[in-house]
Amino acid sequence: MKQVAVRPAELARLLLSSNDEEYGHAMDVVYQLKAVDPAVLQGMRDVAVEIEGQIRKFNSMSPQDQGYEDFGNHIRSRFSRWCPAWEMVQSRSHIDGRPPLEEILKLASVRKESVTMQGVVSDAQVQLGYLAAAQKKPQ
Repeated sequence: MKQVAVRPAELARLLLSSNDEEYGHAMDVVYQLKAVDPAVLQGMRDVAVEIEGQIRKFNSMSPQDQGYEDFGNHIRSRFSRWCPAWEMVQSRSHIDGRPPLEEILKLASVRKESVTMQGVVSDAQVQLGYLAAAQKKPQ
């Protein structure tokens, strides 16, 4: 964690890694941060934009396309790893964490017949519920 504190840009780059293991480790580190550097915050936002793009691509695919199921599972996995880290980032940064979740929910809702997109929709709804509950708590 000491290394992350002095090298936040490296952590931000790892958040966008296509390697699932590196990505997962980076999300674990973000989840443990006590303070969020602006570079890490932007990296988390960039991950949301990447997930949105992947869902758009998935939405353009046919269920008969080769790799359809695997791609959907990949999106679901990355989104599921991003959600808890995003919750911590938005809480510690005192930002409104809803916009990327709302966009992801909207995009995933296009393919509700897909089991993987049903999972993304469910996860997004849960996270939005957490954020709404947190906003109602007295400070």
